[in-house]
Order: sequence, then C-alpha cells, then structure tokens
Amino acid sequence: MYVQPPPAYTPAYGGGGGGVAVGQPVVGQPVCGQQTPASQPSYGVQTTVTTTAAAMQHFGVVQPRRRKYAHLSCCGHTTIWTLMSLGLVLVITGSVLLAVFGDPVREDRVKAYNEYVEGWKGYIAEEKFSSPEFKVRSDLMCREGRGRETYAFEFVRRVMNKLELETRNTDRLEDKASSALPLEPQHKWVKSYTWEDLDLSRRECYLNETYFARPSSSAAWESLHLTKTPFVEFRFFEEGDPSTCERKGGKLEGKNTCVYPMSIRKACVKVAAYTGRTGGAEGYKVDKFFPEVSDESESSGCYYSRRSKSFREHHFERETVFHTKDYEVDYVVRYSKDAWLGYMRVTENSGYFGNDQVGLVGFGLALVIIAPFVFVASVVMLVLSCRKIKRINKDVAGGGGVGGHRSTCFITVWG
Repeated sequence: MYVQPPPAYTPAYGGGGGGVAVGQPVVGQPVCGQQTPASQPSYGVQTTVTTTAAAMQHFGVVQPRRRKYAHLSCCGHTTIWTLMSLGLVLVITGSVLLAVFGDPVREDRVKAYNEYVEGWKGYIAEEKFSSPEFKVRSDLMCREGRGRETYAFEFVRRVMNKLELETRNTDRLEDKASSALPLEPQHKWVKSYTWEDLDLSRRECYLNETYFARPSSSAAWESLHLTKTPFVEFRFFEEGDPSTCERKGGKLEGKNTCVYPMSIRKACVKVAAYTGRTGGAEGYKVDKFFPEVSDESESSGCYYSRRSKSFREHHFERETVFHTKDYEVDYVVRYSKDAWLGYMRVTENSGYFGNDQVGLVGFGLALVIIAPFVFVASVVMLVLSCRKIKRINKDVAGGGGVGGHRSTCFITVWG
C-alpha cells in the first residue's frame, strides 16, 4: 500500500536548507522490508543527516506519512530487540558453560586413571614371579514355570572350568586422551563356557558359582568365593508402543511397562594376595575394598555400576531372541589392582573421561566477552534512532509539539 501525502501541512524539515516540504515526492520508502518501486513514489520527510543517522534510517526509521510524526518501523524494533536478546542469550550461555565446565573434570579423571596405571605396574612387577591358579564351579538350578513358587528348583548341570592366564591386550581405552597412559600390562585369568540348549522362556534358572584358588600348582585348592545369581534378570522400562517393545526383545505389561530379559554374559571377581610369615603369597581372597567405592559390601566383582556405586560380579546383556538357545558366559578373575578396574571406576563404567574442558571453557569465555559488545551495539542503535526520530518530530511539531505531543520511539504509530 502506498501512502498518500498528508493534508495541508507544508513546512520545510531537516533543520535548514537541506529539507523538502511535505507534498514533494520522495523515492520509495520500504515498510518492514517491502520494496517500493521507483515509478510509484511515497511521500514523507527527507532530511540531511550524518553518516550514523543515515545508517539508522536504513534499518528502521520511518519518515512521517499519513500522520505528522516519524516512528521506528517494525523492522527497526525487530532488529534492535533481537540484538538485545542475543546479547543476553550469549551471556547466559557463556556463564553456564563456565559454571558447568569450569571445574577440570576430564583432567582430574585422566590424572586419577594414570595413578591407577602406575600403581598397577608396580604391583604386577612384584607378582610376576607368582603363578596362582583359579577355577570356578557352576551349578545350574532351574524350575518349571517362571515365577511360580509351587515348583521347586532342580539340579540341571554342574560344570568345572579352570581359568587360563591371559596377557594379550584385550582391554582397550575407549577415550583416547592424549595424556592417558596405555592400559597395560594386562594380566587376568579367563575361560569361556557355553551353556547349551537352555529354554529360559518357560524355566527360571539360577547359577550357583564357587571360585577356588591356590598360590601354585603344588598347593591345595581353597574355596575363594560363593555367589548365587539368576541366569536371566528382567528389567522394566517405560515403553508405550507394543511393536517397539517387542522389536527390542521385550514384552509389554500393562499400558506402558516393557519388560526386557537380560541374560548373564560375564562373571568376574577381583582378588588380592595375602602373605604369610615368609613374605610370599600364602593365598588369595576376594578384595571388596579396592578400588574404593561407596558400598563396599557389594563390591566383589569387576563391573562398576553407577546405580549401586559398587563393582558387581555379573554383566548382563539384553536378549533380542528369547527361546531355546546356547548362552556363552565368560568367567574372569582379576587382581583388584588391575588398571582396567581403575579405569572403570574413574569413568563410572562409561569408558569416557569427560568433555574437553579447555575447548568448552574457552568457548564460554568468548561468548561472555562478545555478549556485552552485541548488547551495547543494540543500545547505541536504539539511542541514535530515538534521537533522530525526536529531532524530526520536533521539527514537524514546530519545535514545541502539537496538541501537547511528546515524541517517543518506543510506540510504533501506524496510520
């Protein structure tokens, strides 16, 4: 829409010989981003201004049209308040980054991990002349009808597995921190066993595991640890879509509870040697106290749990197919000083030391530094625009205003 010239009010504007009277055509003035063709001029007030004021005119100062007073266009309002908001957002974002990542968590975790590695190297250097042996006896007990207590558990199978020393680099760092020491040496006892033809969909089964140890092949076996755990655990998750639940290997119970079966995949205990009068290793015992955790009573295993804040003895994995099948279980024994346990403790079983503090803190600091400049720039634009509008409106009002009008740039007046 093109505005017609205002009715008979024709003084000159612009504070002197630089003005043009109302009624004179002025090259098209865009309204909120719209372009006016040169062949259809609009009418308004043209003033001779400084370079800064001209820039202000470019982003939103609208000359008088149907009414007598200039005002700040919607584009001008949007530009200025967007810059002000952007300045505040940058300050808040930068402050949050500094508050959250200002503490060097990653560096502290890498340092703690390196201390575990150094301690492990010293420990294994002393134990390298020892030749302990470990074995585990597993008794499988099952009963028909899952969850039905009317059926008694029956003995199904007993297996004795002697564990073998493993020194290959099978444990790896997931987070390649530049200052993190290699996860070595590696020294543990392992053995895999496959439980064949187990139908865990209709049967409830438990594993009774007894660990044995002896300091050398010439010594007698001693009972080390006894544990009992269900072969399958059921975890409950919120899931309202039956198809999604079944696709993940679960069953929907109720309206939004999806039950996922989790079967044993790994079993591990951590041990420490105790010495006799001669100073050599006299035997081995399960070590619940190292690495240090909040709950030492349940910390005899190798798999750190963020929920319980302790090392659990079994690692479970979700079952996607739940019928008669073979289940392979890895049995492991580690020294409690093993650097891999320290790695799991430091990273809380994630394998990740944390975010790169230096980069995030620097980015947050840059945001905090830039934000004031953006905010001040928006304020300067607003002040210069207001001054220009006030000057134009003062000239329009003949220096004193018309009808007690006070010129302002905070209220947009559209004819």
